[in-house]
Amino acid sequence: HQSPYDKTRDETFGEKHCSLEGQIADISDRIAYNCHDLEDGMRARLIDAGQLKDVKIFAEAQNRINAGAIEDYTIRRTRTAKAIIDKLVGDCLEASKKTLAEANPKTPDDIYAADTNLISLPPESDAELAELEKFLLHNFYLHESLVQTAEKVKAWLASLFEKLSSKPELMPGYFRRFIPQQGLQRAVCDYIAGMTDRFAYKMLE
Repeated sequence: HQSPYDKTRDETFGEKHCSLEGQIADISDRIAYNCHDLEDGMRARLIDAGQLKDVKIFAEAQNRINAGAIEDYTIRRTRTAKAIIDKLVGDCLEASKKTLAEANPKTPDDIYAADTNLISLPPESDAELAELEKFLLHNFYLHESLVQTAEKVKAWLASLFEKLSSKPELMPGYFRRFIPQQGLQRAVCDYIAGMTDRFAYKMLE
């Protein structure tokens, strides 16, 4: 399983590509995350259809569902996201069938050593999804209100880390027992990583 944000893998893993299952997971995650983030951004009213009119994959989805005839905003938003997912999944299936037929892998090693991923979007669809990703980055993920919230979260996470680092006895014994082998900082990070937002807030009180 890989993503565009992975760092270069350790030399222990010398394969060019992951398994077919991993490739399916990669493209599925990419499609799902972007479409759901699009819907979340519209639900939160941080982005709207007017901003997206020049994003090809969004505009085409709106045309396919005849969005102008759908009065309910929630229905229009969810149907648009679903239409984008349906289009990308269909495109991926068609492109991958062709790539698999041409490569005709016989063993897992054939898949790992292939010149390209065998499960992927066709170039045009990949470019359209990349355009949506770029839009989401600049208009949703970097939206002023989200950036401000992220800075607040960073601050209270830092405070929580400092509190637990100075008073490790506040952590359950299960996590404290890892301190000798993994170090205090690693144990604190692992403990915080498993917290719900509500529990983390309570720990800071």
